[in-house]
Amino acid sequence: MSNIVPANTPIWVYVKVVAKVSPGTNQGGVKSWTFDKGESTSFDGLENKEIIYHCIASSKSHTNVLNSYTRHLPFRYAVGQKNVVPGLRKVLKNAKKGQKIFVLLSPEQAYGSSGFGDLVGPNESIFYNLTIEDIKEL
Repeated sequence: MSNIVPANTPIWVYVKVVAKVSPGTNQGGVKSWTFDKGESTSFDGLENKEIIYHCIASSKSHTNVLNSYTRHLPFRYAVGQKNVVPGLRKVLKNAKKGQKIFVLLSPEQAYGSSGFGDLVGPNESIFYNLTIEDIKEL
């Protein structure tokens, strides 16, 4: 399939905007839009759980900061760990199995003034496209 579009070829994409949707959550630098509410589980509200999720993340300077689909392996987050940025921890803590969420984090809720290597510049916002695959008790 690598022969479909030759390297360095411009690609035109047609997008029709049908509506502007306000975020369902907009607090403290964390904006989120829920597109599939998912299902409640016995782990809702528990702190002792692990969230298994697929994620595509992008910044203004890089369209592919993180992508679990390309590595064919979802990310894992145990509530309370600090292996994800603060704003994403807030969203994942309340996630439900099967939920699909867009998240926009301000720089303060993402990588702040230091950025993240060559992928996220200093003071850049980060956009996440999340799909919650599963939630398990630890």
